Formats: sequence, structure tokens, C-alpha cells
Amino acid sequence: MTTVIGWDHALFHAINGQQGNPLLDFFFYWGTEFGAGYVAIPLGLVVIRLAGAKGGWPMVWRALLLGTVVCSLGASLKLLFVRPRPLATLQDVHVLGPKLYDLSFPSGHSMTAFCVTALVPSLL
Repeated sequence: MTTVIGWDHALFHAINGQQGNPLLDFFFYWGTEFGAGYVAIPLGLVVIRLAGAKGGWPMVWRALLLGTVVCSLGASLKLLFVRPRPLATLQDVHVLGPKLYDLSFPSGHSMTAFCVTALVPSLL
């Protein structure tokens, strides 16, 4: 596991560096907020309902079920993999948004993107 954490640190520094770019910081902060469950779930449900998707309310219930399953699976996988967040193991990290110290893998934002991607074909 030490090798994996070392690789995580090297990759994190290669991607993020030590300083931020104000324009990119703004873009990535707000882009990340759209992936947060408290934004993505209500917004997604409203879009599904207003879009008049095939099936209407049954589609909303499928979205809620998929979200519940993916969140539960993600929480379980976080406990299985136990990958710390950069703030828990690195010094001088440039952070956008709240400082999180809990487990990082799999990413909640990635799981939200999976849910959206899984639901989009049924809207077409």
C-alpha cells in the first residue's frame, strides 16, 4: 500500500502543482459543485421530470434507486480500499472548496457522473 500512496502523491503533484490559477480554480470549483450530490440529484430529478422523459415519474424512481445503490456501493468500496485524501497525507495542498479528510476512493463525483451517464440514454 505504501507504493500506491507514493504513486498517488507523485500523480497529485504532477497534476495540481503547488499554486493555483485563478481562472482554472474558478472553473474547477464550480464544475466540481455540479458533481456534488446535493446539486446533481435535485437538478437531475427536475430535468428528468421537466424533460418529459419516457415514463415520467417511473424514470424519477429509477434515478433515485440508481443513486441509492451507487452511493451505498461507493461508501462500501471506500471502506474496502481505505485511500486517504491528499489533505490527510500531504503538506501545502492547494484546496478548492471545503477541506475534506475522509476517504477518497472511489470518488463520489465519479460515481455521480456514472449515474448521470447511466440515465442519459433513457432520456433520449
